[in-house]
Amino acid sequence: MLRIEPQVLSQIAAERGWMHTSGRLAGTLNATAMAQQLKVSVSTVTRAYDTGAVGVTLLSKLKLCSGWSLDDIVTVSEDAA
Repeated sequence: MLRIEPQVLSQIAAERGWMHTSGRLAGTLNATAMAQQLKVSVSTVTRAYDTGAVGVTLLSKLKLCSGWSLDDIVTVSEDAA
């Protein structure tokens, strides 16, 4: 199973300007902004952040927008699906 760490998702979000910049959420990932730019649902982003679950669509869009290698974005987990 492919997994994404919250720190990786946050780093990509910071590079792309998808972080809250003010208020009580300042410095945290703005899932709505990220979802709108990647054209995925907000729940897809929050699921990836909360549980590490990443699907092929989100993974491919993150790779394209970040320019990172797949190895830098995800890890392979031995967990049974």
